[in-house]
Order: sequence, then C-alpha cells, then structure tokens
Amino acid sequence: LSPVEPGYRPGKPKAILFAYLRALKTYNAVVEYINKEEKDKRISKISLLRDYIEAYLRGKRVLIRVDFNVSDERGRIRSVKRIVEAIPTLVYLMEKGATVILTSHNGRPGGKVRPELSTKPLADTARKLLAEQGRSDIPVVHLEGSITEAGVAEGVKERIVKGAINVLENTRFCAGDEKNDSKYAQQLADLAGENGVFVF
Repeated sequence: LSPVEPGYRPGKPKAILFAYLRALKTYNAVVEYINKEEKDKRISKISLLRDYIEAYLRGKRVLIRVDFNVSDERGRIRSVKRIVEAIPTLVYLMEKGATVILTSHNGRPGGKVRPELSTKPLADTARKLLAEQGRSDIPVVHLEGSITEAGVAEGVKERIVKGAINVLENTRFCAGDEKNDSKYAQQLADLAGENGVFVF
C-alpha cells in the first residue's frame, strides 16, 4: 500500500515486504512446478514419438538421397567428409532394423554410364569408415549395374539385401536425374515399396 491508498498504516512496510516476499516465493514455486510438469509432458511426448519412429523403422526399406559427389572426373575421391557426416544416420537406421538404400550422383557423367564415376569406391569407403568406428558388422552392398542410361535396371528391387546398406549406382548415369524426370523418380521410389520411408 502506498501512503495515498486507504488503509495505509505507517510503520508496517517491513511486514508488508515480508508478506510480499512469501507470496512471491510461493508463486515462483508454483510456476516452477507447472513448468516441470509441462516439461515432463513434452519429454514424454518426445519419448513416445521416438519410440513410435523406431518401431516403425524396423523391417522397413529406407530410401535416402545422399550427397556423395566427392570424386573428380577421373573417379578419384577428393574428400570423405560428406560420407563421414552420413555415418551416424546410417548407423542409427541399421540399429533400428531398417534396410537402407542409398542414392547419389557422382561427378557429371551426362546421362551416360561411365565406370570411372561409379559409386562403388564410395560404397567401399563407407564400409571402411564403418569398420574404423568398430561397426564392421554393418554390411555395405554395392548394387553394380543398378542404374542404366534408361533408368533403374530390371530386377534391382529383388537384389536389395535386407538388413544392409545398399548403394545404388550413380543416379546420373540416367539423364532423367538432372531433368527431374517423374518416371525415373517413380522407379527409384518403387525400390522402397509401398510402406517404404523416403529421406531426401
């Protein structure tokens, strides 16, 4: 109360201050409790979502577009940085029971099959990096001949190894990759199946 308000009594400011501080302490305690409750609810929701995602991934084919464009025009790998950065995601998916299908372009083959720009060295590098991290138990398979100038080769879907990281050939061996060809995109999507997961 201020001196101009009714009921003001001189000599009581200390008692009023203590009452205010007690009320403030109680208020802060209530706010802290509410915040904790809300935080716990958020954490609970996040945990439920994580559990759902992890359960959903088990047994699924996960088609991922990665940027492993790390070779020069002669096929020599310039840097493994991009492959290294993808490893944690790949390990996570494999630990959750997924079957991974990696798509990437490498260099500029111009819609032609150029063996020197194959993704096989990239698959070999990923396998080596996993082994260096103590994860030689994760198989990495290169699907040779999986991409042709006409698109996804016949029988590739049946060649995909369950429970492994499957690396497709250079997506730009087919000119449709740079033209955003819908037919070619559908061919790639079909590799994951109706219940597949797509990460681009």
